[in-house]
Amino acid sequence: MMLEQDIKMYELEITADCNAECPLCARTIANMPLRGNSQISLQQIKEMFPSESTIKGKHFALCGVLGDPIVHPECFEICEWFVENGGDVSISTNGGYNNAEWWTKLAKLKNLHCKFSVDGFENSNHIYRVNVNWKVLVRNMRAFAEAGGEGRWTFIPFGHNEDDYEQARDLAKELGMKFIKRTSGRNALSKKKHKSRKMDTTIKLTDSKKIPHNDLSELKKIYKSNDKKVVDEAVPTISCQFYHNKDHEGATAYIGADSTLWPCCYLYDESKKSYKRVIPSEDKEFNNLQKYSIDEILRTELYTDLKKRWYASHEDHLRRCVKSCGLKGIYKNKRVEDTN
Repeated sequence: MMLEQDIKMYELEITADCNAECPLCARTIANMPLRGNSQISLQQIKEMFPSESTIKGKHFALCGVLGDPIVHPECFEICEWFVENGGDVSISTNGGYNNAEWWTKLAKLKNLHCKFSVDGFENSNHIYRVNVNWKVLVRNMRAFAEAGGEGRWTFIPFGHNEDDYEQARDLAKELGMKFIKRTSGRNALSKKKHKSRKMDTTIKLTDSKKIPHNDLSELKKIYKSNDKKVVDEAVPTISCQFYHNKDHEGATAYIGADSTLWPCCYLYDESKKSYKRVIPSEDKEFNNLQKYSIDEILRTELYTDLKKRWYASHEDHLRRCVKSCGLKGIYKNKRVEDTN
């Protein structure tokens, strides 16, 4: 059985609010508002992780299925709490919010790095990162970099931005940031049309042909198969970060903006689409960190029976686990640093 001490990394969604309206975001798909959604306060963070003994040596990845951490009014203070108690922090963000002074201050925090999700250049980034102002974004990245912050530019190749790849890489180099090519099964499989609340035109997303993702044809056959034997034979190939994250030599868990603890972001995302597909029971409070401790939640059925539910022969089969993490995680985000 997994214990709190086994978790070496938390993916932490401190807010479900955002300044952007990315077409493939679960919040956009669910037609949620940009603001006024759930979030975790600094005080609640301190109750979840009250002392150095619960933080030291752990990594806290501020990210989000629904929101962007920098929109949270206490984002800086939350980062400060973790690093001052011996943790290290990464922030995944579109970068288009807060002023230059805020970013300069953030850059001074030790053991913190920022992953800027910038998918294109001046005339293309906003096609996916809808509402993100290019001038504000570049100003913020420059302020962070010039103040000594460790930044990483993460670029998702689409059909509409593939020709901007080199220009983006050159600016990242100028800013002293690592440039990461991020391909993703979600983006490769989705042929999405989207009309944002602030745009008259419809956006059509296609995957990049010049910078393709892994071939997902075999995975599609498995997770879409009605033959339980086919699915069950793929179970040993599941690469589950809840049980082991190779980058942090331990388990990884996900905390949603509603203060719920999940084995991963994929099952949190799945619960937003259909709670009963993940949790057949009616107890929606079982994993609420405002009611139960991490160890208490880890003793519940979702966690103790997780591996059993990977099998299609199980009555409460979790098909999402095969899709997102089968064939050694071929669907997952693939990040490769471009050093050219």
